[in-house]
Amino acid sequence: MDSLYSGLRALEFQSKNVKGIARLVDLEELPSPMILIDKDLFVLADDVILLIERVVSDSLPHQPLPSKDDKCPQNRTKDGSSGDEFNKDSIERDEKRLMELGRRTIEIFVLAHIFSRIEVSYQEAVALKRQEELIREEEAAGQVEHELKSKRSAAEKEKRAKKKQVGF
Repeated sequence: MDSLYSGLRALEFQSKNVKGIARLVDLEELPSPMILIDKDLFVLADDVILLIERVVSDSLPHQPLPSKDDKCPQNRTKDGSSGDEFNKDSIERDEKRLMELGRRTIEIFVLAHIFSRIEVSYQEAVALKRQEELIREEEAAGQVEHELKSKRSAAEKEKRAKKKQVGF
């Protein structure tokens, strides 16, 4: 939950930064956002196809977890400040990871939602197109059938007319 909140905050600040408002934290390290937040709405930063391709090609930066040796620095100074610095660096690194994970999660969720809507619209359009083709085929078949009936009735009328002429 923290990662989603941090990611949402990062997206909000990146969106404000794009609009010219000052940055809050080190957001220059983050890749350009795929979505922006404008008046409580998610807005795509680029073409949807390009963004979906970007999601597929990008992967989360896989950073290994710090080893146990890194957690206990042995080069402490007399006042113990290096341990505090290490903890501060570790906390900042973890917060950045959470923020990036949350930001990516929200971006992928929004893009998946938009893509599913596009997919449904596409399927509806294809179904409508097929329906129209079937209707045209049925109309053409009905017209051909009507023409055949009219030809048959005309041929029968000719036969009757010939019989009447022969019979007189």
